[in-house]
Amino acid sequence: MRAQVDCGAGYWCAAGATSTTACPAGTSSPALRAGSAAACALCPSGKYCAGEAQTVPTGDCAAGSFCKAGATKASYTAAETTANYGTCPIDHYCVVATGDPVHCGDGKWSEGNTGLPALASCSLCPAGQYCDSTSTVPQPTGLCQEGFYCLAGSSVPAPEATPCSAGHFCPTGSPV
Repeated sequence: MRAQVDCGAGYWCAAGATSTTACPAGTSSPALRAGSAAACALCPSGKYCAGEAQTVPTGDCAAGSFCKAGATKASYTAAETTANYGTCPIDHYCVVATGDPVHCGDGKWSEGNTGLPALASCSLCPAGQYCDSTSTVPQPTGLCQEGFYCLAGSSVPAPEATPCSAGHFCPTGSPV
């Protein structure tokens, strides 16, 4: 007669098993007597699950990093970044417990930096240029259009509020 295996939280035991199997790092399981690896759920968005046999997430993802699912630690380097976790990308910021990086927004950019921990870390777009949130390049979107001037933080190439004054010429990229 086989001894019954006590399968606790953070582990699973196949039917008739004589030993337990730990849920892998990046997962957790609060279930008792789990019968399959399916009980080991990926660590949820914004959280990380360090080490094996976790019953609940270990903690929140750190500011400057994002954790969508299956993260094994609080913060990451650029080299460790995957689609599911890593360093916050260019022109985005990640507060504590970020699942999806947040874009700096119109009129702002990251100056080519990664790992920004807060919106306040994003910079205003330089005067004479504009930055819109649809840009996929790590630099201002473009120069201010001729006939207009762009103050710092502009998000369009021809701001209606800042046309060139009568009697003045504003070439492409005019800051004032």
